[in-house]
Amino acid sequence: MINKILIAVMVCVCSSHGIAQDEAESKNNDLPYFAIGAGAVFSDSVYKDEDTRVIPVPNVVYLSEDYYLKGLTAGKWLIGSREGFKLAAQIGGRLEYIDDDESDYYDGMDPRRPTLEAGILAEYSFMGKYAVSFDAMTDVMSEHDGYELSLSISERIPAIFNNENLSLNLTAGASWRSENLNDYYFGVRNDEARSGRPAYNAGGGFNYLLGASLNYKINDRWSWFNAVGITFMADEISDSPLVDDDHSLSIFTGISYKL
Repeated sequence: MINKILIAVMVCVCSSHGIAQDEAESKNNDLPYFAIGAGAVFSDSVYKDEDTRVIPVPNVVYLSEDYYLKGLTAGKWLIGSREGFKLAAQIGGRLEYIDDDESDYYDGMDPRRPTLEAGILAEYSFMGKYAVSFDAMTDVMSEHDGYELSLSISERIPAIFNNENLSLNLTAGASWRSENLNDYYFGVRNDEARSGRPAYNAGGGFNYLLGASLNYKINDRWSWFNAVGITFMADEISDSPLVDDDHSLSIFTGISYKL
């Protein structure tokens, strides 16, 4: 069992940073824009009996006037950049899951599987460096039958230490996870309860995220990017008998190549 929440969070953080960087570049270049890369996530976990992990993560960015691909999420712009506002329909993968391969604690529990979700993304950019994003995603494969609503604000700070090739992106956000979503991944059904693992129904609640990413443009093709993120879990999650902590920290580092 891998660190389910933090992989998804860090892919989101890093992809958002990558998109912000690439969109800034694409203003001076013709679309489409395509970049590939790879990196690794170093993360702890909120789940019981799970240690810090090092997980390889691919990174793919594609931008055109009508479509985008960023990490695990692909979308089509329905409204494109009207006075800073954009609206898209999108699909994306949720990587959370539970199995019993690495710990006896999860023996007797039904698997909780990854799934595919669909929804919308709305973005508003202002003052040349700030962006507010809202997305609403719901399960389309009937795994958790829930939804998640996310709101974040980010600031891009170029030319750190007076170096035009070095930029910083700061992000703060919150997400509402529905009861069905939380209960699927963090609940314990009555027939799964045992000594030390009581039955538990996880209600809906807010998670909060703080993140920072640093990008270094090595040359016209290569970039090195790093990110750190901390997620504060809702009480409905942290009170679960499957959970050991109320927050998780992840660090990501990787490279990308613009084709």
